[in-house]
Amino acid sequence: VRSRGLGDVYKRQGLNDAGSVRAVFVAAGGGDATLQLNNCVIKNFNRGSDGGTDGGAAVKVSKGRVLLNDVEMVNNKATGRGGAITTTAANSFLFMNNCLLHENYAPTAWGTAIHAGNGYVCMNNVTVLGTTATGGNSITVNGDAYFMLANTTIVGNSGNPNGVFRAGGRACLLYTSD
Repeated sequence: VRSRGLGDVYKRQGLNDAGSVRAVFVAAGGGDATLQLNNCVIKNFNRGSDGGTDGGAAVKVSKGRVLLNDVEMVNNKATGRGGAITTTAANSFLFMNNCLLHENYAPTAWGTAIHAGNGYVCMNNVTVLGTTATGGNSITVNGDAYFMLANTTIVGNSGNPNGVFRAGGRACLLYTSD
């Protein structure tokens, strides 16, 4: 991992290299960890060696709170769910404000950009574009979490036979737009 400027996180490895490193992993025993990232770029992380079971190449929230403000996630890859982001536990909280996710990749599984398997996801002024999948159960934003989307755009994604957004059986979606 190298830093370019204040706050930018890049991985030297290319998208096609099968790696096992993610940029950020938040997991607290009691769910009381908090991470806030402001004005940064997370780029080129690859969970390609995970065997399809452990996505979230840029950010994985297992237990705790992650606040992303003006964060760009680009060119991240997971074999499994969540090319850029995944949340996994009921006490996972993800808040995104003014974020851009583009060219992230999860080839055949749920959530080519975001997989929220559980927890709470709030997306305010977020743009998700340019994700690519190759079929299977692919969808751009997926999960059983509680979702709140405000002024959020999901556009220009391809290869996702299940569409751009899927809220599973336990999920609740609130969508607002100006």
